Amino acid sequence: MRYDTQSVTVDAPVDLVFAMVADPSRLPDWAIGFAHAVTPLPGGGWTVRTGAGEVSLDMETDRHRGIVDFRMQPAPGVTVMAWSRVVGDDRHSHFLFTQVQAPGMPDKVFDAQVEALRHELSVLKARLEVRCPA
Repeated sequence: MRYDTQSVTVDAPVDLVFAMVADPSRLPDWAIGFAHAVTPLPGGGWTVRTGAGEVSLDMETDRHRGIVDFRMQPAPGVTVMAWSRVVGDDRHSHFLFTQVQAPGMPDKVFDAQVEALRHELSVLKARLEVRCPA
């Protein structure tokens, strides 16, 4: 089993960064390699439409501790975790994201997820730092 941890520093207040990454409906705004669309489930949780199909998603968040953890079920009986943290102050933030290679996942697939996350973190940074003057 392999793990990958990546991070990005964002010139934006921690509350703004946390609000974006802790809101599942905002995943398509920044996790563009993973989330094509997100739909809330009636009993709680979310369904994420990905390029490979639908994934069930539950999140544990705690603003005080900066916790945004993702529990995904890509198939019945298969649970995959990803852990993230948002730390910072009213001017700058640091977002850390750790993903794990699921049992049975080919190395090639995990390597692609690692590369996709690298791109997604740059998208997150751009979305939060760039302000439209209009």
